[in-house]
Amino acid sequence: MKKSVYVIVISLFLGLLLTACSSGSNPIESNTVTPSGTVNQDDVSNTPSVTPSPSPSPSPSPTPTPTPIPVIEDRMSETDEPGVYSLSTLDLNGYYLNVYRLKNKILYFFNQGVTTAPQIIAYDISTGETVERVFEEIRSVDYKFKVIEDEFIVISKNRKELLFIDENLEDIYSFTIPIDTVYPEFTANSDYSKVYFIKNKNLIECDTKTGEEKSICKNSILADAYPIGITGDGRYLKIFAYTRSAGYYDMHLLNFESGKLTLQDPALYEYKYFISPDGSEILAFSDLPVSAFLCRADEDILEILDMGKEVPNAKVKTTIEILPKEGNIVEKVDWERRSIIIKNIDFKDDTTILNLTCYDIDSGKAFSNYVTEFERIIRPNYCLSTDYEGGYLLFSGTDLKEPFCYAWDYKKDTYEDPSKNYVRTNYIPEYLEEKRKELEEKYKTYIYLGSEIFSGEHAYTLEYCPDSYQMYRSLCMLDEVFSMYPEDFFDQIKFDDVKTTGIYLCNGFIKKASYGIEDAVALAGTDRYERFLALDVSYWGDMRSNIIHELSHWIDNRINQQGKATGEFDFEAEWSKLNPEDYHYMDDYNVTSPFSRYTYPYAGEDAYFIDTYSLTKATEDRARLFENLMRYDPERGTCYFESEAIRAKMHLYFEYIRKSFDTSDWPEETIWEHRLKLLDRMYSGDESVTFETIYPEAFNGDPAYSFTDEDYGYIDAYYGSFDSVG
Repeated sequence: MKKSVYVIVISLFLGLLLTACSSGSNPIESNTVTPSGTVNQDDVSNTPSVTPSPSPSPSPSPTPTPTPIPVIEDRMSETDEPGVYSLSTLDLNGYYLNVYRLKNKILYFFNQGVTTAPQIIAYDISTGETVERVFEEIRSVDYKFKVIEDEFIVISKNRKELLFIDENLEDIYSFTIPIDTVYPEFTANSDYSKVYFIKNKNLIECDTKTGEEKSICKNSILADAYPIGITGDGRYLKIFAYTRSAGYYDMHLLNFESGKLTLQDPALYEYKYFISPDGSEILAFSDLPVSAFLCRADEDILEILDMGKEVPNAKVKTTIEILPKEGNIVEKVDWERRSIIIKNIDFKDDTTILNLTCYDIDSGKAFSNYVTEFERIIRPNYCLSTDYEGGYLLFSGTDLKEPFCYAWDYKKDTYEDPSKNYVRTNYIPEYLEEKRKELEEKYKTYIYLGSEIFSGEHAYTLEYCPDSYQMYRSLCMLDEVFSMYPEDFFDQIKFDDVKTTGIYLCNGFIKKASYGIEDAVALAGTDRYERFLALDVSYWGDMRSNIIHELSHWIDNRINQQGKATGEFDFEAEWSKLNPEDYHYMDDYNVTSPFSRYTYPYAGEDAYFIDTYSLTKATEDRARLFENLMRYDPERGTCYFESEAIRAKMHLYFEYIRKSFDTSDWPEETIWEHRLKLLDRMYSGDESVTFETIYPEAFNGDPAYSFTDEDYGYIDAYYGSFDSVG
């Protein structure tokens, strides 16, 4: 087009010039180029001025037509559900973790199993071509990923190494986080240009491109702590710090500007909030209780949200009418379309129910939702993930090992209230339910089975147990062991902020964090308001010992909380005096101790510790001693207790139990005190004391646990997670 315009203009000019020459007239304008030679000035001056004809305006240069960017609709197929489309699953035969849109690629993150290497496949929307990459050096259980600002993928290997990759799965650069603490945890800013971790009681900020480190804060609180995230406004870093004397974690907020640490009240709300792109609005969400609201952004509201205080009604512009259901998660905030998408996973009989609901931010009303069911599976390989692109919510998962990938058009104005159709159920056979209720009432505790096991981001995943007989006999074993403790023991184990105790029966543990125990069969700890104990019911051989071991951890937490609250004693300091002068605990399950010379059988009757596991932590030392005192080992008897140093430790332990508990209604001698007294006598030469007199129950054979109902029934499937000690 441009070339032809120029041709026409030049042709007109030449035509006019030729016409002027043939008629003997001078050129039209005085500034026309004159041919070389003499110019007759008289002729020029006498030629009348001619009004020039306007030349046609040149046409503008056309904008080059860009190559169209492929849209996701090009690869979507309609389904029977209106507004729901199917995306290619590439005929993969693995467990999905997630799908993401990155430029003109769809990225499929998945693994073949818990212990195998994860894999990423990049699927080109425009061509259908794929690029794939397997990370052989990473175990799937340690595999993390994140798509950052539609540009990079980040892989966290063993939670300590970041690998930045482009959309073609090629390396950009990698960064190893120099963490050397008990808790090798870190958190990062939104683009992972900065990571934060604890080193030598310092909070370190590290640049992932240059490796430059700087200390933001130094505090003794940070000796046993790790960062967990940054507030939505970027002003505060959230830090979990373990108070050893109290036996639980507190959350602190560190102000980036001042470097000051503030203890957050655990009774307050914890908001997740999102700031609009222009910084004028905030969408806040709390899951306890479930609530969401829109408010104007200012310094006051940010401080309220960061500190977990209740937001005044005057600050709220709109309340989002979210159903108060357990498991609600804010999946996406779409500021462009003024929408918030809530994901909820529920259960009904043998199905998993996915409910995606889209709310209008300004009205607070739900205007579209999608509800679907997936068949339940027993192993914890079910994962539902979501990501959105251009008004479509992508979601994927695994249904009985068959992968799926769908796109939901959440702009559609179709909404049905799902609360009438779906009610969470957890079917437990009647005989099992009766036994559970009996123990809950007897020991003032809660016992969780099936889908009652909660889920979260923790160090261990709990696997679901489908065998009702294993659950039943485990309840019987709990009853047998718990009955050895004083009547009000389990009520008194609660103290201060700890209001409940919970027993979680599962079918094994999968370690997710690098600092945990690789082959855990039981876990215990204190999580804010609850002391919990999780048992692998399939590991039957040592269950009695495992329960006693974990209850010792409960006792430790209770003693240390008492000491802190009253200031009357420092149990840990007194305990350390009973160890060799050159000894220290490793405080790490994965580090080999150099002090095995103090263990049995190497040191024989001069031993201070039962085994190398006792060398890891003082809590494990006491737990191993307590479990071996309370049960009889037919292979070794109780030979550990021939050591006076070991018996001295147990005497101190029982002394502090008496100091910490109200023992006015306890028997004059507890079972553990009675057995220790008999062991003192036996190893002092009293021949009237034998193992059979100390442990009569061990010589009567194990009880046969059975139940009358021949129908074992079905326990529904789900899985959860824990942070704990072993």
